[in-house]
Amino acid sequence: MKISSANYKISFKGEKDEFQPLSPNLRAVFSDTSIPKSKQRLLWELSEVPYFYKADNGLSKDEFIKLADFIQTQDTNILEMALKGDVRIINKDKEINTEGRSFFSFTPLAKRNRKAPVGTKKNLIDYIKEHQIFKIINDVTNLHKESNIYPEIMPYEIQKDENGNTTYTPINTAEAQANLFLSSLFTGKIFNKNNAIIIFKKPIKGKNDFDYNYKPINPKNVEPQYPVEPECIKFLLSIPGLDSNIKKSVSALSKIPYFNNLVCTTPPNILAKIALLNIDSDMLLEDLFKGKVTIGVLNPKTQKEVKRPVIDVGKLLQEKKEGKISPSNLMNILAENTLAIETCIMHSLLKKETDNEKIKYILISKKEDKLIHKVVTSTNKTKLFIADNNSLVTKKFSDFIEKVPYKSIVLNFDEK
Repeated sequence: MKISSANYKISFKGEKDEFQPLSPNLRAVFSDTSIPKSKQRLLWELSEVPYFYKADNGLSKDEFIKLADFIQTQDTNILEMALKGDVRIINKDKEINTEGRSFFSFTPLAKRNRKAPVGTKKNLIDYIKEHQIFKIINDVTNLHKESNIYPEIMPYEIQKDENGNTTYTPINTAEAQANLFLSSLFTGKIFNKNNAIIIFKKPIKGKNDFDYNYKPINPKNVEPQYPVEPECIKFLLSIPGLDSNIKKSVSALSKIPYFNNLVCTTPPNILAKIALLNIDSDMLLEDLFKGKVTIGVLNPKTQKEVKRPVIDVGKLLQEKKEGKISPSNLMNILAENTLAIETCIMHSLLKKETDNEKIKYILISKKEDKLIHKVVTSTNKTKLFIADNNSLVTKKFSDFIEKVPYKSIVLNFDEK
């Protein structure tokens, strides 16, 4: 959509609703080029919501900016969805496919302020902060903490408290769906008078949600391969009497594309520790650097496993280039930015517990303060192990899994 005048010009798609004009102070927001476009766009979209113009009640320019700040600093997009009418409620005997009505509306505030005496009109921001939408947001957040999955609907029982205010009590989702089915089956109705369903018309998104759409970075797009053998490798291989296994391990690692880019500033004694980690894990570290061992996460939208390498060499190079990680020590880079060391240790420990059979994958799930490991070998033997998540190895996995949908991951070794 486009607005233009002698004073300002801003462009978005679509046409402005002629029944929802812009207040002078909101126009001033759009004319100020120092205000981020994201805030302007949000306020523009709100300006098209029914009764927003009548409800804003002369908000100042600074108050409009504070409103945008308040909405954008929310942990999820639920409030923004609600203000735009994308959070709906159904609580009457309607057909199952009904759209319901907006859970949040500016209409009550506009009507109240139209009749209220001067000096008693309610501020738009206060009205939003006092709305029951925050009860819904809190319930969704608590539900999300259990499995890192956001609901598409939230069933409620609606009642009145002693002051006549409406209260919303969450109902168990499975129980609610069963009751709705039975009710519609026998009575033709899908609700009793106290039931309601909150519907989210768009996907709920959180600022700290796990990115299951992540794609590995091709190291070729970051930088060329290190042109010469790094000094730390030359020095280590030249040491008389050095264990031949360490030399073989270092030589094998150095042949992996882009390994030298990451190790070039690592001290020789640390490089020896990396070589030993590779040896102790039956050369698993080599496969990690080659991207052959992956972390699988179930995408809650498609119910398909999405895989990412335990070591994304391209990402490490990119973050090293951008100064996000220190380039001085490869062992520290792995410890602080990957689960590689923990994967090597866990694989070695669990392999011993499965008669040294080749491991196909390890399913790791979190339940309260425990990590449950389901190990499946190449011969399809299965073993379960339960571990406290307070060891250095399990704590790293526990912290990672805490952010993952269903709080469960799969370490895939069968691709190597």
